[in-house]
Amino acid sequence: MKRLLFLSYLLVSSAVYAGPTPSPPSIEADRLQRRCSINFSNEPYPRENGALGSPVRDIKVTWQCMNGEREVIDQYSVEGGSPEVVTVLFWKKQSFLVLVKWTTNSHASDFQGDFYRLYIYKFSKTAPHKKFTPNETLMSEFGEGWDGVMNGVVKEYQFKDAASIRRKLQELGPRLYDGKKYFPNFSG
Repeated sequence: MKRLLFLSYLLVSSAVYAGPTPSPPSIEADRLQRRCSINFSNEPYPRENGALGSPVRDIKVTWQCMNGEREVIDQYSVEGGSPEVVTVLFWKKQSFLVLVKWTTNSHASDFQGDFYRLYIYKFSKTAPHKKFTPNETLMSEFGEGWDGVMNGVVKEYQFKDAASIRRKLQELGPRLYDGKKYFPNFSG
């Protein structure tokens, strides 16, 4: 029964943002708490020797509510290139997921393509200060990885869109509820 409920939820948990445009400036987060949003702001990345090529930037992720509540959730930093939010999903009114990629074109390391990392945050309405905490255990199920050509070998990261992430969550479905491994405070 729990698996059926989980599967039915996956069908209605659509991506609230999916590229290919630049990272979204703001996403309504009513699925977590009414009258709140998750904001993605470009933060200039300091360069010591001036700008070469396109400007690089970090992405700061913040929580903002109409009642004035505000919290910095995370910051995605430059790692060879500027980060880009690929997709954002809400899940079970207790989490949100952000897929981030960094495009790299390095002739020195013979790599051309993208590096992907999925961030999963648990949400707590009752936490007084830090409402969002990274779910490291669940993030480890997705790993991080390259998608492109490295030293002449094609590399493919499995989870580079909302559909592939949902499939993995569906595969993990029974384990998500057993033993409270991924959500220790879940009473589900």
